[in-house]
Amino acid sequence: MKKKEVIENQGITLNEIKDTLRSSGYLIEQRVSGIFSAMDYFSIHSPTIRDQKTNIFREYDLESVKVLYNDQDLEFSIRFIIECENNKQPIVFFEDNVDMTLYTRHINTTFPSNITSPLLNLLSQAELSNYKFSSQYCSFHLKKDKSEWLASHHEEQHNTFRKLQEIIAYKVGSTFDMLNKKNKISIVYPMIVFQGEIFYLKKSQINDLNLEKTNHIIHKVLEFHSPLFVDVVNEKDLRNIIDFKEYEADLILKLINANKDAFMQNCEKSKIGYMSI
Repeated sequence: MKKKEVIENQGITLNEIKDTLRSSGYLIEQRVSGIFSAMDYFSIHSPTIRDQKTNIFREYDLESVKVLYNDQDLEFSIRFIIECENNKQPIVFFEDNVDMTLYTRHINTTFPSNITSPLLNLLSQAELSNYKFSSQYCSFHLKKDKSEWLASHHEEQHNTFRKLQEIIAYKVGSTFDMLNKKNKISIVYPMIVFQGEIFYLKKSQINDLNLEKTNHIIHKVLEFHSPLFVDVVNEKDLRNIIDFKEYEADLILKLINANKDAFMQNCEKSKIGYMSI
């Protein structure tokens, strides 16, 4: 009897179950969900969207949302679209010089861009610092003969970034409710949470290869000249990163409240325009 048949006939042992779970992404997904829940987020495991091209439902790991402000005119929430990965080998992200205006202009919201763009442009003038941007990364794997390590893109990680692009495009394009009297806006952050190590290589350190261990990178994914900025986070520092993104979202909320009359008027104009189509 072949070894594979013997294993299948015997069934999996308890120790093998534990080892298999440790090497999977299920445990990190459960831990990440627990962190969001402890910070008063409502989370959904394995949500789906309908692929616009194939009409097939596509699943992602986690979606977590929290309402930050709620009155009779406005509901303002922060929403994370999350993929989790148990990366067994470190990932290195290479520094990219990104202008803050480009970043803030492309923060994802569920409102039409003609309403939010003026606010997001103002956000670039706020005191936002210590951002680490990247647009290229690599991980590591052994050659087939196991003689040396190779640096390359893993297809699975590349597909994760692409999947986040599709999810964000769907969420941003389909969530704004023109028929609701109350304006509901979400700031939507795509995020990948890694269990293993993340390194950052600055342009000034390329020759010496002084790798900086880090817990947060904002990775720019460019598709059709419109960038998507993805928060890449190490699980160990997830709470702090959530706090930081809430701070960023709160700045947007303050800008809305400081310009609330104009904001509400623009909302009503968009609704009237939509109803007249």
